[in-house]
Order: sequence, then C-alpha cells, then structure tokens
Amino acid sequence: MRNMPKLRLYFMGGIASGKTFLSCYLFLKILLANRHLYKQDTNNFIWGDSQNSLELNVLGQFDKIASMLYI
Repeated sequence: MRNMPKLRLYFMGGIASGKTFLSCYLFLKILLANRHLYKQDTNNFIWGDSQNSLELNVLGQFDKIASMLYI
C-alpha cells in the first residue's frame, strides 16, 4: 500500500457544483479498492442505506483507513 502514489486534489467551483459528491466518491473508491486490508477484521466495513451506518463502520476501521490514506 505504501507504494501507491500520493495524490492531492483541489476542488474548485461554486455552490452545488458537485465538489462534495466527487470527493466522497473518490474516498469510497480508495476504500473499496483496498478493502483487502481491512476485510479480515471482525468489525468489517459494512455498507448501509444511511450515512450513520457508514460512519459507524468507518470509525471502527479508523487506524487502517488513515494508514491507507497516509494521514
């Protein structure tokens, strides 16, 4: 995972230009592409139909996700 290139994006645009949607999409794309790093745990990353279920499971995997994103 450390061999991945670091990427910094700057989103510019007006209100309702899709910046938040695009940044969430890219974040989730990174998570899904690297799910092999955290799927072995008992607290798996679980998709839900609400923002709360996503947040709860991301918090359970915070260390690994932060490591994947180099933060």
